[in-house]
Amino acid sequence: MNGITPIARGLLLNPNRGIGFVVQTTHAKEFALAHWLVGGADGGRLCLRCFNGAVIVRENIAGDALASGTTLQWAQTSKTWQAGAMIQESDLNRRQTVRFGPEVAFAQIGIIGFDGQI
Repeated sequence: MNGITPIARGLLLNPNRGIGFVVQTTHAKEFALAHWLVGGADGGRLCLRCFNGAVIVRENIAGDALASGTTLQWAQTSKTWQAGAMIQESDLNRRQTVRFGPEVAFAQIGIIGFDGQI
């Protein structure tokens, strides 16, 4: 992988990289996640992309994605819902619950736009 280096205690990412995973949301619609950089540093932004059952991106549909600790904003270029604020302890948004709408069958959940060890 380009820009991601495995190290003894995690991964080291180049600037403005991210990490994510895909979930099937047909049976579970809510997911809890927490994110810290090494040493408790702030950084990163929650990013969600929604898909229907045919694995086609659902674009800018109200109610497809909600987050407990931030306001999500639609980013047309990447076709993702992105957190309106960086993840930081002072905003109490390191721990998030995300919820997907009834028509979302799969979703990518990620943390983007940070550099450092995770």
